[in-house]
Amino acid sequence: VQEARAFLKDYDAVLLPSSMIFLADRLGGYLIIENDTVIEGHDPWYAVGNWRMASCSDPSTIPIPRLQDGRQLLLGGEGSTLEEARDVLAKMAVCRRKMGEGTLFSTLFEPGSGKAHLYFYHDFNEVVSFDLKEELAKGDRTVEMASLFGPRPEYDRLKSYITPFHQRWLFWALIILAAIVGVVVGSCLLLVLWWSFRFLRGRPHGSFSDLLLPIAMGTLMIMLIGVMLLNEGVFYFGLGDVSSWLAWMPALLLLLVVGWTIRSKRSPGWNRLVGGTILLPFLVLLGYWGMLWP
Repeated sequence: VQEARAFLKDYDAVLLPSSMIFLADRLGGYLIIENDTVIEGHDPWYAVGNWRMASCSDPSTIPIPRLQDGRQLLLGGEGSTLEEARDVLAKMAVCRRKMGEGTLFSTLFEPGSGKAHLYFYHDFNEVVSFDLKEELAKGDRTVEMASLFGPRPEYDRLKSYITPFHQRWLFWALIILAAIVGVVVGSCLLLVLWWSFRFLRGRPHGSFSDLLLPIAMGTLMIMLIGVMLLNEGVFYFGLGDVSSWLAWMPALLLLLVVGWTIRSKRSPGWNRLVGGTILLPFLVLLGYWGMLWP
């Protein structure tokens, strides 16, 4: 790992804002490279997770249960054989209830023999092994990992899962939707100001109460779209992963939509048509992503 560290010191690790590089050699040395920190050591084992290790003086305090489960196995002396190491990896893998997504792949390396053992999509019943010398002799090439393994229905569901981070048309569609909603909210606010001006002049006309629901709904929609386009994780972990109160925003929006639907019965038909055209697709998407209710 000392050679690797010397080689990598000329590269700018600032391009690793949310990633890490892990290296280990046959002598037991390990190297962890973060964007602003390099951790080097030589221990029987060193367990890491989705956590900045440079900010942690005591790994036992990291609030990742599956990481701590794996650490307990290692502390108990397990992990010295290939089978035990596989069991440790399986303990630290994750499979979420939403659609079975989770750990994409796990790898066991045998630096002494130059072999690597690959497990795909948190399934530890099937393994593909590689010999480093044989693979290097084949030259540079690219192989799709999934093609090396049997059917994975959960992985197929992940591939077909639609998000704005993987379908660019949806990304831009949400931006356009937010822009349209912004125009509607802005127009409603101008009407409220106009009404307020006439009220102060002693010449109020009608009521602006019918504008409050569109303003509230539009504001919530713009906020939700902004959060979703800036945080890919919400499509897998929910809005509560960003903030607990955000998880309730779609439910509040739904309640406002119900109220607006009831009040709009006495409004012109075009008003309901325009509102439904804007609101319905967005509510359907929230339901598809499992965000409509906390």
